[in-house]
Amino acid sequence: MEKKPDFFREVTLCVSLRLSATEMAEDLFTLLRSRMPCELLQMSYIDEDVGELRSLALVEWRNGRRVSQNSSTLFSFPHDVIELIRKGPPGGHRPPRVAVIRVGEKPKRPPSHPALEEGFKRFRLEGYNVAIIDLHIETQHLGALFIAARPPADFTAEHVRMLEDVIEPL
Repeated sequence: MEKKPDFFREVTLCVSLRLSATEMAEDLFTLLRSRMPCELLQMSYIDEDVGELRSLALVEWRNGRRVSQNSSTLFSFPHDVIELIRKGPPGGHRPPRVAVIRVGEKPKRPPSHPALEEGFKRFRLEGYNVAIIDLHIETQHLGALFIAARPPADFTAEHVRMLEDVIEPL
């Protein structure tokens, strides 16, 4: 098992050495593939000014090779959904910093609006086990990092701990 500081250092270098989000995601994708199941990595955020769910960078393993995609709009939200997003989670409830959703698993909390469920479908994660890393600074939600792998590959408790340990550079 690799020491925690080494993995933390490697992730920090992947994130900090690149100015391009796509190049950073490619480096991170390669590193994560060497440590855990990872067939798709996507960094996403909600642009509240224009009401869009955007992919900042997407890297996936397709037909035996790495394929990358630059920033793109995944979904445009109605105005009332953007208002819900600005308010934040009900009761101040924050999602866990790292969550795992497995194929066929229902979300623990249903989306508060049908458009949120539709937006999630645009991530193209159906059929994958997914680790979701919530990216925020204090109370400001910045976005999420999605790491996905097709079953039977799955994320273990050790993978979750590794991801929790490296949230800061992300």
